[in-house]
Amino acid sequence: MRQRAEKEPKDSLTLYNLASTESALGKYSTAIAIYRQMLVQQPKDARTLTGLGATYETAGDWQQAAQTYQQAIASSPDACDARFDLAELDLRHDQAALSEQQLRAMQDRCPEDAEVHSALGMALAAQNQADAAATEFHRALALAPDNFTALDHLGVLASQSGDFQQAIEFLKAASGQHPGGTDTLVQLAAAYAQSGLLDNATEELLAAIKSSPRDANLHSLLSQVLSSNGHVPMAIEQQKEALRLAAGDPDGWNNLGVLQARQGNTAEARRDFLQALRLAPDHAQAASNLHHLPQ
Repeated sequence: MRQRAEKEPKDSLTLYNLASTESALGKYSTAIAIYRQMLVQQPKDARTLTGLGATYETAGDWQQAAQTYQQAIASSPDACDARFDLAELDLRHDQAALSEQQLRAMQDRCPEDAEVHSALGMALAAQNQADAAATEFHRALALAPDNFTALDHLGVLASQSGDFQQAIEFLKAASGQHPGGTDTLVQLAAAYAQSGLLDNATEELLAAIKSSPRDANLHSLLSQVLSSNGHVPMAIEQQKEALRLAAGDPDGWNNLGVLQARQGNTAEARRDFLQALRLAPDHAQAASNLHHLPQ
C-alpha cells in the first residue's frame, strides 16, 4: 500500500486501505495523519471520517471519536457505519438514550440488519425496558438465528424474569456461538443452579475456569455450587484457590471459614474469620460467625 501510495499519492482507495492497515497495526498517529491528508481533498467524505473516528476510538480517544462520527453523519445522514459505531460508543459510555436515538435513525435510513436490532435491544435493556429489548432481540434472531448478542441477552432477560428453563435454552445456544465465553458460561451456570441442576452448573463453571483459570471469582462461584451440592471438601479447595488468587478478599475468607466450620474444622474456621476481620474490621458476618464458633 505504501508503494502504491508513492505512485498514486492522491488515490483515495489506496490511502484509505493504507490508513486502515496502519490502524490495525496499532500505528494510530500514522493512520490519523493519512486520514487527515485525505480529508484535505474531500473534507466531507463519510467513509474517511468514519475510519478516522474508528482509529480515534481504538486509540482510546473516545470523545474525539464521537465528534468525528457525528461529522460523518452530518456530512451524510445515510452513513450507516458511522451511526452504528457512534451508537455502540454511546452505549459503552452509559449513554443508552443517545445510542437508541442513532439506532432508530438507522432503522429508518439503512437496510434492516440483525446487529442493529440486537444493539437496540442492548440500549433498551440498559434503560430497563425489558419487554421492548426482548422484541428487538427476537427481531435480530429472525434475521440471524445465530446472533450471539440476541441469544445471550434473551437468556439474561429470561433469568431475570424467573424463566430459568428458557434462559438455559438461550444461553446454551449463545455458548455454542462463543465457546469458552466466561460471562455466558457463568450466566448459564446460574440458571442451572436456580433450576436445581447443580451438576450442570458445576460443569459450566469448570468450563469457564478452563478458559480463565486465574479468575478468582469463578473459583469462588464453583465453591458455592459445590457446597450447595454437598461436596464441602471440594468446595473448600476451590475457595482456597480463589483466595490464592485474591488474598485480600474478606468475604472470601469468611466464606472459607463457614465451609471449614461445616466440616468441623474449628481451628481453621477461626483462623479464616480472624483473617477476614484483619482485612475488614467491621465485617459483621465474620464477627458473628467467629462469636458462634464452639470454644
